[in-house]
Parts: sequence; structure tokens; C-alpha cells
Amino acid sequence: MKLLLVIFAILIGISVQAQPKPEDILKEINIFRKSQGLSQAKLTPRHCQAAQLHADWISTTDIYNHVQTRPENGKPLLKNPWDRGNFIGVTVVAENLFQVPKSATPKYVVDGWINSPGHKLNMMYGVPPEIECQFGIAVAPMKSNNNYVIIVLVIGDNVNHETGEIRR
Repeated sequence: MKLLLVIFAILIGISVQAQPKPEDILKEINIFRKSQGLSQAKLTPRHCQAAQLHADWISTTDIYNHVQTRPENGKPLLKNPWDRGNFIGVTVVAENLFQVPKSATPKYVVDGWINSPGHKLNMMYGVPPEIECQFGIAVAPMKSNNNYVIIVLVIGDNVNHETGEIRR
């Protein structure tokens, strides 16, 4: 019986392991990006911080939205994805959200975004060769239902869009 449950879980894209990890989600995103002829995206600690700010906010408030409506957790109100990026000091141009069972596989997460035109377009963010495509991914358990996690992907680069300077 247990074996049948494991096989069923694998078939529908849910693992019997712990919640998806950011680096594993990035691997799936980069498989997709490569299939589209795009450069590999890089996971950066500061973009991950920007993603974590919003994942924690959604997890705590149970408000599933790109726009923060009130300050939470002692942090200032960081209304939009680019506000969160600016707070950390990175460029954020887009954001993907996905609330999934905590046992969802990274492939399940990325396939969900691929099947949504806007989210797919965000993952296909293209930059010239001298600029890095930089992503941040955060996973946070939902406080209202610990069987689910919120996954936040922020998409950006290493350019200060106000000055045009490349950040090192």
C-alpha cells in the first residue's frame, strides 16, 4: 500500500521528501531557460533576501498577492517587488508566486509557472551577455496551513536601472 502511495505521488508531481529547495527550483528553471536558448540564471544571496521578505510576509499575513498592503514582522511596508529589491539593494523586474503542497517537486513548481503565460515570460527574462540574469528564490511554510508553502521567485539583473551602472 505504501509503495502505491509513493508511485501515485511521483506521478502527480508531489514528492515524499521535504519542501522544494531554492537551488533545485533554479536547476529546473535553468533547464527550461536552456530549452529556450537563454543564458543560465544565477541565484544570488541578495535576490534571495528580497524573495524571502515577501515569502515571509505572505506566510504571516496569509494574503496571496504581489502587493504588500501593510507592514509586517517589524519590516517597513515594501509594497511592490522592486521596492523589496531596492530595500536590499538589488534590481528586481518581476516576481512569480506559487502556493503548493510542501511536498511538491521543483519540476512541479516550474511546470506550473511554464503553464502560465505571464509567469513563463518572467522566467524567460533575457539580458545581454555582459549582464547577469539574477534570481532569488524563497520558500516559506504557510502559517495558516503547514501542509503548504509559498514559493517566491524574484527576477532581476546586476544593473542599477537608475544609473545604468553594472553592480559587481
